[in-house]
Amino acid sequence: MLALAADEIVMDENAVLGPVDPQLGNFPAASILKVLEDKPIGEIDDQTLIMADISRKAIGQVQRFVRTLLEDNVPGPKIALDKIDGVIEALTTGRITHDCPITIEEALSLGLPAIAGCPRQFTI
Repeated sequence: MLALAADEIVMDENAVLGPVDPQLGNFPAASILKVLEDKPIGEIDDQTLIMADISRKAIGQVQRFVRTLLEDNVPGPKIALDKIDGVIEALTTGRITHDCPITIEEALSLGLPAIAGCPRQFTI
């Protein structure tokens, strides 16, 4: 989330980012919702149904927040508007596991404002 809030993401060649998909306890929210797709409703216990409801809300909340971060254009646009939906999809929906490393190349291909290589000294 911090990186998505930045105007520019400076990454060493060995650095990685991670997805921001919601986790409920030990489970990815997207995987809890997958149970609703894979099983008839009558075969799903009440606790799983409640977790699925919370999962749907959590994913929606994270997606709205990520959109707010990416659409921020002060001092200027950080990402092309046509890339925002793809970034949200890639980082919030459980398409990849929560521990999947996102390299500088992948960040750039998503359209994130990433720059490879850390400067030796930042000026203030």
